[in-house]
Amino acid sequence: MAGTKKKVKRKPTKVATDTGPSEYEGFKLEQKVWFSLWYDGRVGYGTIKKFYTECPEGPAASVWDEINHGYRSGLISTFSIDPPKGGARKLAASKSKQARALAKEKNK
Repeated sequence: MAGTKKKVKRKPTKVATDTGPSEYEGFKLEQKVWFSLWYDGRVGYGTIKKFYTECPEGPAASVWDEINHGYRSGLISTFSIDPPKGGARKLAASKSKQARALAKEKNK
């Protein structure tokens, strides 16, 4: 005869809220920046979410990338307020692609 399982009470997990410094080398958290992805050189554009000052490659930041859709890391030395050549076109293409996907999902 099978017994009943004991319900185990789990402690709620703590969410890490440390985002490092709120400003670094003139860039602030939640600021929109253009940057180059460190691993393949693609262009990214997005909002700074966290600074990493102790990286061996140099100071970096975590960015929510609106072109490549996801969190990406970039070296702060590659950050810029002004778009690079062809950057605005890539952002517009990404936004239109996302809008088409949403419209397609809505029509289902």
